[in-house]
Amino acid sequence: MDQAALARDALFSGVSSLPVPDSCGARVVCGPDAAVVASASTDAIPLAIVAAARVNKGRVVAFAHDALLSHDDESHEARESSR
Repeated sequence: MDQAALARDALFSGVSSLPVPDSCGARVVCGPDAAVVASASTDAIPLAIVAAARVNKGRVVAFAHDALLSHDDESHEARESSR
């Protein structure tokens, strides 16, 4: 299993779906150690909504919207994303 798959499994352990509000943007993912962690489709076009990368000796995870960190589905018009 590659490093991106290991990171994705660790981040989403126990997670079955993410709330994705209509105002959610997308991340541009580039670089040798960067990977799309989760994506959602808009008009059949997959968009990166969670990305991760290694930077020097550290790691970073970027979310396209703070609602992706929420446990309250009623406060957002949520759609399920695909991983």
